[in-house]
Amino acid sequence: MNSIVCKFGGSSLASAENIRIVANIIEKDKKQFVVVSAPGKRFDGDIKVTDLLISCYKLSRAKKSFDDLFNKIRLRFEELIYALKVDIDLKSDFDNLYDELNNCQNYDYILSRGEYLTAKIISKLLNYNFLDAKDFIVFNKKNKVNLVRSKKLFKSCINKELCYVIPGFYGKDENNKIKVFSRGGSDITGAIVAVLANLQKYENFTDVDGVFDIDPRKCKKAEIIKMLSYKEMRVLSSCGAGILHQDCLEILDKNDIVLNIRNTFKIGSSGSFILPNHYVKNKSLCGITGEVGYVIINIEALNISRNNKLLQRIVSNLNSYNKEIKRIIEGVDNISLIVKDDDSFIEEKIEDIVGVTNLNISLKRVALISIVGLQVKENRLLQNKIFDSLGKISCRVLAIVHTNQDISFTIGVEENKFEETLNFLHDRLF
Repeated sequence: MNSIVCKFGGSSLASAENIRIVANIIEKDKKQFVVVSAPGKRFDGDIKVTDLLISCYKLSRAKKSFDDLFNKIRLRFEELIYALKVDIDLKSDFDNLYDELNNCQNYDYILSRGEYLTAKIISKLLNYNFLDAKDFIVFNKKNKVNLVRSKKLFKSCINKELCYVIPGFYGKDENNKIKVFSRGGSDITGAIVAVLANLQKYENFTDVDGVFDIDPRKCKKAEIIKMLSYKEMRVLSSCGAGILHQDCLEILDKNDIVLNIRNTFKIGSSGSFILPNHYVKNKSLCGITGEVGYVIINIEALNISRNNKLLQRIVSNLNSYNKEIKRIIEGVDNISLIVKDDDSFIEEKIEDIVGVTNLNISLKRVALISIVGLQVKENRLLQNKIFDSLGKISCRVLAIVHTNQDISFTIGVEENKFEETLNFLHDRLF
């Protein structure tokens, strides 16, 4: 038995064919702990099981019939059971789910059933033990996982000689009610299991080959990063390369656990290894990433930097609208905020957001591009190379953000120049 926790995402479990591939991977090394997501999309235009559950809940809340969608969910799992030839009866589970949807009292319970049902099927397929995440993952009053209590429960639940399939994405609160993580939270479940089981390695299987030095959909020259630090991975994720849940990375980093991101459908590929920061040395650049959908709010007024209440009000208003503030840049007579704004909401609400009319306010839509690497903050030659490359960009650079503590160098460019600039910088720097 291989004492490794491995997690399989929704794309890896979308169909019976995919699940057979997953089963072969697990059985080959006899992996001890297997964390599973809910089935994802089987084809373009398909709907993830979790999204179907959300739609059922919304219909029920609106006092409308959700029977057609519910039957689609049930049929999808019945088709998996039939195709995989698994001897399991989920009738009582579906009856409970239907009752919960009718009552509409526990949204998190409804949201979690995709993972729960998938884990029950796969545990039967593999002849593994089914271990419900609610039996050992416990949230505290602040909606954070209580690792100390969870570890005690985990130890009482498992036998070191046995293997387990665990549904991802949820645990229980202090009142023993199901509580889910944010979407993508099965990554977190895998990380928690690795910590509770005192394991040194966590394998996360998905439908990509690993972490690339640039988005392969935007650049044909993209290459796999074989090894990178958690700090680099967190920065890449926060700047647009959303491969893993950020909370998952934080848990693994704090507990010195190695993360291996692998492609379910390319068995021979070793993927990318993400290591604690002190293991990664002598690196130049890690990757370049970015995304469109930002706006720069620039506010000018004499000695505006002394007006702390103005900035506090703007930040508070943006938070009330659930707008992510990427950066705040303060000068003597101006303040600039770079804010995520996919829907042009800020343009419509800017007067309400600022709350003062006698200021010079300008808005500029931008794409952000971040050059990431541990050496960015201290390697002067590398910084000079970045500046030299920026000077040769064919479009106007609308913002440059970098501090001495940053391991990334971020620029803002016009949105219609995003991919062109991304590829140009990749060619120059990597």
